[in-house]
Order: sequence, then structure tokens, then C-alpha cells
Amino acid sequence: MCVCPLVGIGRRAGGTTILLLANPPKAAIILPNHRTDETPSVAKLGKPPVVEVWLAIEIEPSPDGPRWGLPLAHDFLSAYRNEYTRVDIEGSRQYHVTHGEAGEPRIHADEDQIDRLKAFDPAGSRCIQVSRDAIIFNCLNAGVEYPGYDAVYQEAEEKFGRFLERFRPLGIRSTSLCYADVIEIAFDGRPSIDISDYFLIAKDFPTSPFGGMGRYSVEAAFSCPDDPGPMVLRLQSLPPQSGDDFVRFYMECKKQCTGFESLDLHVVKSRLQRSKDYIGKCFKASFTRSGWQLFKPVDDCEE
Repeated sequence: MCVCPLVGIGRRAGGTTILLLANPPKAAIILPNHRTDETPSVAKLGKPPVVEVWLAIEIEPSPDGPRWGLPLAHDFLSAYRNEYTRVDIEGSRQYHVTHGEAGEPRIHADEDQIDRLKAFDPAGSRCIQVSRDAIIFNCLNAGVEYPGYDAVYQEAEEKFGRFLERFRPLGIRSTSLCYADVIEIAFDGRPSIDISDYFLIAKDFPTSPFGGMGRYSVEAAFSCPDDPGPMVLRLQSLPPQSGDDFVRFYMECKKQCTGFESLDLHVVKSRLQRSKDYIGKCFKASFTRSGWQLFKPVDDCEE
């Protein structure tokens, strides 16, 4: 199951867009004890650009496990019906064609297929997505302050445990952690903005002979030195809106973890924490000093 963040830069008079682009053995499910201390990774930001964070577990379904469908999905989500009051169902229907005695085609509808269910809280700031082989927990910025990674993971952890208990998979294929950010750079009276003044991972093209830049995009994938599984970094400009006196960039960092040998949530928590630390370091390394100051860092020390 693949899910993209729900967010997507522009620049006046030649805007800029940057776009970066096993069957484990069965095991008992172990729930870690909650800890209130967080492993520090990057400087605290007074104005974090985070608009969405999501965490996911992809599983290897067991042939002996429960059959995927509405009953299983509803059973899983029933524990959250008071908090997640809206449920959307994504599905599909297949058709097959036969021919009558005279050769005329006859279309028959097969049974509806349920692909995934999405449960939302009333504010639209939280979403649980569940499918046959994955669970995703989304934390969206719905006009409220980003609560921080620890708070988001703590919300997700119980749901991950319940999912593994109800679905009884053979193992975990992978986990994913994704941060989506929107970065605003004011023109401040300037006719244009040089993106290399703010981003170390992006360079402007020379005006001569290219002329004004209308769109610029980059995507890159990296092999994390500290944890198996790739990270994909994407950076792109967002279309300008009427009256804007700034350019907006959408930046997405997604780290996947692979190579799980059990269903131990202690391991899931540790691997996701490593992903968070790695993304944080890469995020900071993506900006010049002027770019980093856009987020009003409280200090430049490790948290």
C-alpha cells in the first residue's frame, strides 16, 4: 500500500519548482513500555515547517490469518469509533465479459474489492489508514501546532499493536516515516529569489542564456549509513496564489526500514526513531544558514 502526503511552489515572474525525487518467521508481538524522554537529533525550531507526518508498517499477510475485508477492517477500527468519526472506503469493482449464443457480449460485475479504509478525527488532523497489508497513521497540520515526533509515535504505537494482533501477519516487511514540509521565502521587495541562497541541495540556472525559470525539479534517493532501507528526498515549488509576496516550497523526506525478523514493537520503535534522527540531520544539512534561519531555530545545539 502506497500513500502520499496530502500537500504539493512558485515564484513570481519566473517561479522556481524543485522536485527531488522475504517472509520473516512468526513471532510474538511485544509492546514496548512508553518513555517520556526523546533522543535528541536536531536544533529546536521556533517555526517548524511541518505540515504532515506519517508512520507506516507494511506486513507479510499470513495464509492462516483472518480474511481481509470489511468485517476485519471494521473490527480493527471499532476501538476508535468515538475519536475517528468519519470513515472513507476505497475500493474497486472488476468486470468480466462472456458471449451469448449469437456472439453478443455480456458484461458481468464481480464482487466489490475493498482496498483500504481511512478513518478521520473530526478536526481532520489525524487519520488511520488500514489495508490488507499495511497500516498508516497520519498527523496533519489542521491549524494546530505540530505536537512533535514523540507525541505522534505514542498515538500511533497502540494502533500498530492492535493491527498486528488482529491481522496476525507472518512478519513485518518494512516501516516508513515521512515528513512533509512547506517552506515560505518572502520576496521582501526583491524581483526574484535565488534558491541557492537558501538550499544547499538546489542550484539556480543562470539567467543568461536560460532566461527566467518557470519550474525546477529534483528528486534523490539515498542509502542510509546507519539503518537498512532507503530515504527519498523530494523538493518542489508550489504554484503561487493571488496576492502572494513569497515563494513556497514543498519538501518531503521518506525513510523506509527493511530487514525485520520479528513482530517486536520495541524494534519498530527503535528503527523509526533512527529514521527520525537521520531525516532530521539530512533536513538541516539541506539548507544554507539563511535557509535555516527561516525556521527560527531556538539554538544551534543538539536538543
